[in-house]
Amino acid sequence: MRSTWTALSLVAALAVAAAGVAGASPPATAVVTPHAAETLAVDLGTPTGSFRGGASGALYGLSDQGVPSDNLIAGMGLATVDTKAQDGQQHPGSDALEVAKPFFAGGGRDLFVYMTDVYRNFPYERTSYAQYQGYLRTEVEQILADPHRDHIVLVPYNEPDGNWFSGLTTDPAELAAFDDEWLQTYRFLKGLWPQARIAGPNFYSYHPDQLRTFLAFCKQNNCLPDVMTWHELGNTSTVRPNVAAYRQLETSLGIAHRTVNLNEYAARYQLTSPGRMVPWLSAIEDSKVDGDLPYWNQNGTLGDSVSQNNIPNAQWWLYHWYSSMSGQTVAVAPPHGDTDNTLQGVATLDKAKRQARIIVGGGPAGPADVVVKHVDPAVFGRTVHATVQEDDWSGMTGAAATPARMFDGDVRVAADGSVSLPVDIAGPSAGGDCTATGARAAGRVGAALKLCGNGEYVNLPAGVVDGLHDFTVSAWVNPAQNSTWTRLFDFGSGTNANMFLTLNAGSAIRFAITTGGGSAEQRIDGTGTLPTNAWSQVTVTVSGNTGTLYVNGKAVGTNPNMTLHPADVGATTQNWIGRSQYSADPDLNGKVDDFAVYGRALSSAEVAGLAAGQAAAGDVADYRFDETGGAAAADSSGHGRDATVVSAAQEPTSMNAYQIILSPGGTGSSSPIDDSWHASYPAAQATITGSGWNANTEGTPSNLSGFATYGDTDVGGLRTGSDTVITFPVNVPTTGDYTLRVFAGSNAQAANVSGPTNVFLGVDGGTPQQVWLPDGYGWVIWNHADTAVHLAAGDHRISLSTTGPDGAATHGDAIINKIDLRLADAARNSTGYEAEQADLRGAVPDYHAQGQSGAGVVGLDRGQTATFWVYSASDGYTDLAFRSRGAGTATVAVNDQALPGNLAGGGARWSTDTDRVYLTSGINKVVVTGHSGRVALDELTTTPVDRGADIATYQAEDGTLTGTGRVDTGYGQAHGGVVTGIGGGNANSLTMTVQAPVTGTYAMTIRYANNQGILANHYNPDLMTAPADISVNGGPTFHVNFANTFDWNQFWTRTVPVRLTKGGNTIRFIANQQYNWDGTTVGVIHSGSDVGDALRSDTAPNIDQISLAPMRLSRPSTDH
Repeated sequence: MRSTWTALSLVAALAVAAAGVAGASPPATAVVTPHAAETLAVDLGTPTGSFRGGASGALYGLSDQGVPSDNLIAGMGLATVDTKAQDGQQHPGSDALEVAKPFFAGGGRDLFVYMTDVYRNFPYERTSYAQYQGYLRTEVEQILADPHRDHIVLVPYNEPDGNWFSGLTTDPAELAAFDDEWLQTYRFLKGLWPQARIAGPNFYSYHPDQLRTFLAFCKQNNCLPDVMTWHELGNTSTVRPNVAAYRQLETSLGIAHRTVNLNEYAARYQLTSPGRMVPWLSAIEDSKVDGDLPYWNQNGTLGDSVSQNNIPNAQWWLYHWYSSMSGQTVAVAPPHGDTDNTLQGVATLDKAKRQARIIVGGGPAGPADVVVKHVDPAVFGRTVHATVQEDDWSGMTGAAATPARMFDGDVRVAADGSVSLPVDIAGPSAGGDCTATGARAAGRVGAALKLCGNGEYVNLPAGVVDGLHDFTVSAWVNPAQNSTWTRLFDFGSGTNANMFLTLNAGSAIRFAITTGGGSAEQRIDGTGTLPTNAWSQVTVTVSGNTGTLYVNGKAVGTNPNMTLHPADVGATTQNWIGRSQYSADPDLNGKVDDFAVYGRALSSAEVAGLAAGQAAAGDVADYRFDETGGAAAADSSGHGRDATVVSAAQEPTSMNAYQIILSPGGTGSSSPIDDSWHASYPAAQATITGSGWNANTEGTPSNLSGFATYGDTDVGGLRTGSDTVITFPVNVPTTGDYTLRVFAGSNAQAANVSGPTNVFLGVDGGTPQQVWLPDGYGWVIWNHADTAVHLAAGDHRISLSTTGPDGAATHGDAIINKIDLRLADAARNSTGYEAEQADLRGAVPDYHAQGQSGAGVVGLDRGQTATFWVYSASDGYTDLAFRSRGAGTATVAVNDQALPGNLAGGGARWSTDTDRVYLTSGINKVVVTGHSGRVALDELTTTPVDRGADIATYQAEDGTLTGTGRVDTGYGQAHGGVVTGIGGGNANSLTMTVQAPVTGTYAMTIRYANNQGILANHYNPDLMTAPADISVNGGPTFHVNFANTFDWNQFWTRTVPVRLTKGGNTIRFIANQQYNWDGTTVGVIHSGSDVGDALRSDTAPNIDQISLAPMRLSRPSTDH
């Protein structure tokens, strides 16, 4: 199954509306969906308060100055950030006072300091309260000397309910102890800094009873937090009721309303997916609170919103949309209310700008109607100009270009004051391979039951093993994947009392039985996991107190102390094959055959007989799964314990988000559509051949700790020595060139991974081309690799394999999520940015008819600005074409570098001034500022140009080295040798001699690799930035930080401006020791685990090459 999209359906539907047929249904699209169009209503006539923008925050979102880039920080509209104590040990980077400068320079509102992060471990390893007070004193003294102190908030406790006071949710004495210490700490901090703002209590979730006790105590003792904080790390449906309950709690206690910051929100399953994050924006904005994206993964990435240092992923664009809202929020009525994993939205109306903005997403793929009510003719007229954009998921570390414009044009307002805008939400189809109640599969002994790993399992009768002492459970199982904690069976009445067999308890198969929860389990551990895509016979027996676990007839584990038996577990009510008592555990993805329960312990010889193919004959229950299909599984034991096959696949939700911008219509013109036909093909639904491959289920609505993955599934097996082939049947509508995008994950820490993994892409059996798949810090860190293919209209077979022409083979290891195909169109090489949709300061749009592109123009008077966030796919030159008119002039700055000359409006006629400017890959900030008179700015159009002749590249190995600097030719992804060993100060250097054709400012693009870090003691990687101190022509050094590239054989770029003189110049690289805030102490871990490890680097990245290009090639050209 696949999902496809074509902009033509939306254009056609809106064309009908523009012709005056209000509320017309959109035409059918190619999206496979089981349900009719859903309706999300936006009521512009019902304001709900001033737009706050509080959801744009991040925990540890910044790593160092310049990491991430200033453009990404400002363009995302980062309002708040939680970060570690200055010089804290929790992880490298994210030191509060070092990230304060770029955060506040980017428009940040408040910086929250996690004071507990002075410690290394989590839970924190403090030895005494007196020790902690000493650390608190130092932190406050540092902050008081900082110029940003009035916007810094102290957070003295992080998740105290899981750390130093872990029993406070159940033990009143523990809660009282926390309250007492909070009071002591509050008074201590206020004594050091009377004006300090203090946030708390910072529980890991909302605890209403404990919070009431805490607030009542604090009101009585004058220690109320200035900012109320707790965490929301599950689903969005808890946000509105929890905030409402808290507000009611304030009222009942007579406490003035405080700012609320949900300073860690969202789960891994939602992060990086624009569509899944829309419900969070909706809930947080609707509640008028603030929130910070969590630290589930890597710090310094704006809460997983960054592809590379200056390159956004799709989540960044969502938050850019969100932070671009203004005015009043208005009422939104989603089709299923506040239900998780359903379509949600957030909307604003800015009457001064005469502009409404709507963001929608969440829920399954399919058609949706966004119905906008009470469109005020005094604001919009009788026709609105609508722009619809799609923010297409790009993976965690995959680059995302400017979201495609799917529609742009006028739509007539209906007589009832409404506008209906159809949006076809792209995404995976439902239950493509979840057919457990369909036809049975081929089994090991007759037929078998195939379970898809998504809401499919077998429900056995209650009490099926009640009263048993000695017993046997046996089955054949053929797992498609071996996810940790997947169950072959689990008989119980919840997580406290159960008996289960898991195929993977972390590293091996395990049987366990308990009447006191996980900590009281009695276990039999095997010696390894089962092979995937192969049948294994698994049996567990208990005779007396001796339990034995068998695989294929051989004992792989014993336990002579099994004092618990099924009779002790009781009359269990949840008896499942393929499902766990723990809701977060993955369901079984594989086949099951000949499942039997015996009321005695089979002998080893009898178990060997089962493994040899003898049919089981369970005398308690016996399920052969030999039915032709259906939901009934007959019990062949003669006891009538028939079971029920359940197939309730959770529908994968769409990964994409959509923005609608409404302005007055009827006076402008349509902007070009830059979307084109595209389709997605999940690997789990492809044809897979060869051996050693495995299908995996990642995050799902019931497994929120899993990573966001298209369709929730992926396929592994493209690795060194493998013969796996993944073949995708595709169909394309027209002959032409297509961009093919492979979504893949590769773990840089895996034994056979050294940089990107090469695989081979074939079309219809032709000669394959090599594609390099980037690696990340872990497996499911989705990125994408892009290539071009030429396809004729019709059906094709696209394959990914490990063998190429002339004996070429894969080196590495990768998992595949999906492939995308998108029709390429040379005419869409340019991207248009409408001025009325830019970030405006002081200026407002003008919608009078004057021959403009889009809905309107922006009149810029002196000092007023329009800021465009321009995406560039690579480092290189782009033509920036500004369309304007008027008697005034304006200045232009790109990435804070002023362009020479002024933008001249050209009088009454429209003119286009074009600058050819070097842009860095990713986001570039283009600011147009009114200089004299008034300039009417219509749009900015960007067009990449190939000017390689104007870019001079110098290989690092050709430079002059001193000290420990050396050339290493062992990196296959480098362009020749790389220079390593630059660090430890002035003695170890690289000096490049370069030529400049003219004196001026040049863009210096450095190609580098950096994989510095320390061993992580938790689920987050402890990656480091790499420093370099650079000087030009012997001048003073300037400091540059380089983001981590995950692998020494994976290269990124970093561009910095340098001033060169005509003729020869020298550029020198060194790396000085980085110090703590005092400027003298070297930061190392001094408590907890990993004592002695450095927290700061003194070594530059490995340098492959530098490229130098004039920032601007020529003076502006003017086209009237």
